[in-house]
Formats: sequence, C-alpha cells, structure tokens
Amino acid sequence: MHIKEIANKPARYQWQIIYKMGTTSEARPYELYYDKQKRHFVLDEKNGIFIDTFYRSSEATLYSGFIVDGKYLQTEEVLIEGRLRVRIYSFTGARLTLNQPEVHTFEQATLQECWLSK
Repeated sequence: MHIKEIANKPARYQWQIIYKMGTTSEARPYELYYDKQKRHFVLDEKNGIFIDTFYRSSEATLYSGFIVDGKYLQTEEVLIEGRLRVRIYSFTGARLTLNQPEVHTFEQATLQECWLSK
C-alpha cells in the first residue's frame, strides 16, 4: 500500500489496497479528504460510497461508523511507529432493549485487524 498526497489538491490522499481471495485479487482505490463544509474527513471508496470519518487529535486516530446491509461497522485507523493499524469491528442483530429512551444493542460479530506499512 502506498499513500500519497495529491499534488494539485492539498489535504487529499490516495491509496490502493489489493484484496486477495484464494487465487484471485482485486485492487480497490481510496481517497481521503477534508471537507471544509462538513468540518471532518470523508473517505471516498471510488464506487459511489462516501464515509464520514472523524479525527480525534487526543488519540491521533481516525474513526468512522456506518451500516451496510444491516451490519453496523466501526473503523479505527491509528499510526503507530510508522505503521498504520486498521481495525474494523462489525456488529449484527440490532435489538430494541428499551423504548424510552430508545436503546438498541448489537452483538459483536467480527474484528478484523491489519497492520499496513511501506
């Protein structure tokens, strides 16, 4: 994975991740940029999906949370000693456990973690 700042567009970063599944592989491009109007980062998956992403300076970490096909996903990316740790938590089975206030609970289904480096 190579992350590069786009020369003519400051505060915009591009990279590509190659996903391997058995004998096949798929390259997926990504772009991260700061949206001044929204006042937070946006991850463009280059397929029509845009994910709002939030930087917490006290932790030097990017976070996002979103729902895909009924699964809630939460991501965190943090730079540690020159390597990027990416964690994706997925949760399923939203259950209403209280009506006032309305509270839903989720079961953690998976945790994916990878370390990216040059």
